[in-house]
Amino acid sequence: MINDENSAASASNNNASAVVKLPDFWPKKIALWFTQVEIVFSLNRITKDDTKYMHIVSQLSPQYLDEIEDILMHPPAENKCETIKAVLIKRLSDSDAAKAQQLLKREEIGDRTPGQFWRHMKKLANSKLQDDLLIELWKSRLPIRTQEVITALDQTDGEELAEIADRIHFMPPTNSRVAAIESLQSPSICDQFTKIIEGMEAMQLEVISAITKNSTPNRSRSRSRSQRNNRGRSNCRRQFATC
Repeated sequence: MINDENSAASASNNNASAVVKLPDFWPKKIALWFTQVEIVFSLNRITKDDTKYMHIVSQLSPQYLDEIEDILMHPPAENKCETIKAVLIKRLSDSDAAKAQQLLKREEIGDRTPGQFWRHMKKLANSKLQDDLLIELWKSRLPIRTQEVITALDQTDGEELAEIADRIHFMPPTNSRVAAIESLQSPSICDQFTKIIEGMEAMQLEVISAITKNSTPNRSRSRSRSQRNNRGRSNCRRQFATC
């Protein structure tokens, strides 16, 4: 019995001191890499946070150590692994997004259709930019005529916007912006313009009503003065008639 316990303790010590082979760091999927690392730690019965921390740090190349230098120089007392994980995810993601944004700012539509240009930019971004930011960058590179119509829409899905932009792109250049919008045959767009027209009509009615109200007293006063003048002239006629 004692021998079995000693054997188990010896095996545990050997596992703890054995060289652990971690997978190569995967900067594009940091959270997934840490999940894989935790599996390796479980297989090797490594549970102490300090031990995990040292294994992880030893696996990082200088490029990524530089990103967390402040953490390495002043590590937290607890949850070292979780701290490194959170910091790496945030800093590398922010860095990649900034690089992708700078790259896309140099792109021009050229002879591509808006849809082709959207797919080109999305491929370059490689999931490093949020869709709303990518859409704004894409819109800013479109022809002015297409930009005006696309900006007026409430649509936020990049693929659908790209499809609409292509339809505008292939319209004859003589078509007006209103004709372009009407040709999209989208109920939501028609509703937007209907509301605008209804609002303008309501404003016109209010103006007409206000003008009518302001002019009514003047008409009444004019009518009263006219009646008094008529009565005065009638009295004069009667007086001269009796003379």
